[in-house]
Amino acid sequence: KSFFALLARLAFMLRCTLSALVAFGLAVDNHVRIHMITFVNSMYETRFSESLEAKREYARVNGYEFHLFNENSLDCEAFRAQRWRGDLRYCKIRALEVVMREIKRKGRAKGVRYFLFWHDADTHIMEPAMKLEDFLQAADYQPMVFTDNALSLNNGVFFLEYSKAGLGFFKVWHKTCRQGEWPWADNGCMYEAMLQFVHPNDYQGSCLKFRSVYDPAKPEPPTGADLMNCFNAEMERMGTGCCGDGSRNISGIRFLTESLSFNHHPCDEFKKFFSTEPAEVVERNCFKPGMFLVHTKDTAYASESFDKVVAFTGAAVNEEL
Repeated sequence: KSFFALLARLAFMLRCTLSALVAFGLAVDNHVRIHMITFVNSMYETRFSESLEAKREYARVNGYEFHLFNENSLDCEAFRAQRWRGDLRYCKIRALEVVMREIKRKGRAKGVRYFLFWHDADTHIMEPAMKLEDFLQAADYQPMVFTDNALSLNNGVFFLEYSKAGLGFFKVWHKTCRQGEWPWADNGCMYEAMLQFVHPNDYQGSCLKFRSVYDPAKPEPPTGADLMNCFNAEMERMGTGCCGDGSRNISGIRFLTESLSFNHHPCDEFKKFFSTEPAEVVERNCFKPGMFLVHTKDTAYASESFDKVVAFTGAAVNEEL
C-alpha cells in the first residue's frame, strides 16, 4: 500500500510540474486575480496534507495565488493573544490582513479586481472542474460572497474583495473580534460585525449579550448557539433573513445556495449537530454530490479530494499538451 501511495505522489508531483506550464492558459478571467488563503495548525498540517496538496495544485492549474500559513509562518499574536488552541481560529483574520498588505505593497494592476478566497484547512475540493470564477460570476462579482445556510452561517469559506467595500466589512469584523470574548471565535464576532455592517441604523446591539468580557484566564463562553439564533432572528426582523439573494437582498454581499454552495458539511454530521431541527431543513443545508467543497474533519474526504484533483489536473494537462 505504501509503495502505491509513493507512486501516486510521484505522479502527482510530475503533473504539478507539467501543469505549471499551462496554468495561465486555463485561467477563466484575466481581469480577476484570486488569492487562495488558509491557515493550518500543527495537527491539521499533517492530518489534511493530501487535501492541502490538492488545493495547491488546483490553484496552480487555475493561475491563483496560494497562501498556506502555519503556526511558524504567521504571527497570530499580532492580532490577538493566543492563550488556548481555540484562539488559533483568529489566525484567519491575521492571515487575511497579511495578504491584503502584500497586495497593497506590490500594487494593483489597472483594471484588475483582487479577491481573497478564504478556505478553512478542513475543507476539501470535491469538484475540481469548477473554477472560483464560476462563483464570482454567479454572485455578479460582489465584494463579499458566502454560502448561505438557514441553520448556521459559516465563514469557513468565503470570498472577500480587496476593495473599498470589502475592506469596509473587514475593518468592522477586525475591530469587533478584538472586543471581548466571543463564542465560536472569529465566526461568532462575524455575526455581530455583519449585523453592524449591514444594518448600521436599525441594529441596536441585541446580540452583544452573548459575548463575554475578555478574561485571559478563561476560554470562550458556551453561547454560540444562542448568538447564532440571535443573528438569524435579527437578520429576519430587519428584512434580510435566509436564504439566498432573493431573501437577503444585501448590497455588496451575495449568499449562494443549492448547487452553487461551496461551504456545507456532510449531511450525517449536520444531522447530529442540529438533531432538534426538522430533517428537511437540515437536508437543504448540507453537502450534496456535485458541490465544489465539503467542510469536514473526516480524512476520507481529504484523500478523495487528492484523488479527484490528481485525476482532473492530469486530464487537463494531457488535453493542453
